[in-house]
Amino acid sequence: MVIVNQTRPENVTWWKPVYADPVVTSSSTGAPAVVADPPAADPPPAGDPPSKDDGSFTPEQQKRIDNIVEKRVSGMKKEQQKTLEQLTQIKKTKDLTAGERDKLQERIDSLEASVMTKEELAAKNKKETDRQHQTELEQVTADRNSWKSRFEVSTIERSILDAASNTADDNPAINPRQIVTELRDKTKLVENTEDGVGTGMFVPRVKFEGQDSEGKPMLMDLTVPEAVTEMKKMDAEYGNLWNSGLTGGVGSNNTPGTENVLSDASLSSQEAYDKNRQKIKETL
Repeated sequence: MVIVNQTRPENVTWWKPVYADPVVTSSSTGAPAVVADPPAADPPPAGDPPSKDDGSFTPEQQKRIDNIVEKRVSGMKKEQQKTLEQLTQIKKTKDLTAGERDKLQERIDSLEASVMTKEELAAKNKKETDRQHQTELEQVTADRNSWKSRFEVSTIERSILDAASNTADDNPAINPRQIVTELRDKTKLVENTEDGVGTGMFVPRVKFEGQDSEGKPMLMDLTVPEAVTEMKKMDAEYGNLWNSGLTGGVGSNNTPGTENVLSDASLSSQEAYDKNRQKIKETL
């Protein structure tokens, strides 16, 4: 910076500082020197934009940089993806402890998060959440069906046992479990209704293959006690299951009507024995 004429005589004003090369002139008469402004710079050539150095890249430079970054990121993702596939294969094939499997899964999750886009990661998390929800739903459904089945079997068997063991008519089953075997698969729990409206109460009903009044086969929809009553009417099929179908002494395990065969066969006549020998063999 150059300061011209720092003296302060009377009639002399302060001079302003000059930051470019000044042009100093003075008259021969001793007039104060005058500092001239520097000449204006030549304007830039027409058509060329003014130069500007603000640190930014040109579009071409930015594009090249983006391509370089993209290639490097892509290479890193390929390596991470390869490692991820190897770890996943190890998890499937190796015999790992629970702790080792958990640590391996943490590393797999970390790698997946690094190679996936936000959209891919969100889709993966949603898929995993849906899978867990489906697994839990299937487990709840399986538990429900298991308890439902147990309840139905228990209710049906209890009902059959009670009906088969009933001594009110002096004709209970010899072995009530045999009656359960006969009727269990034919019996279902059905909602009881009143005036066509369900009551919420379920009772066992038997699809029983009984006989009509003429002895012809007929499919019946019965309660368990009704089915047991029908069984007792069918001596040929079920007569040996009830106490009333037994006689004392020899032949007590035979169905009604066979005791006469043994009585006849016990006669001293050889002719009677020969006549009934085949029936005796079938009943013994």
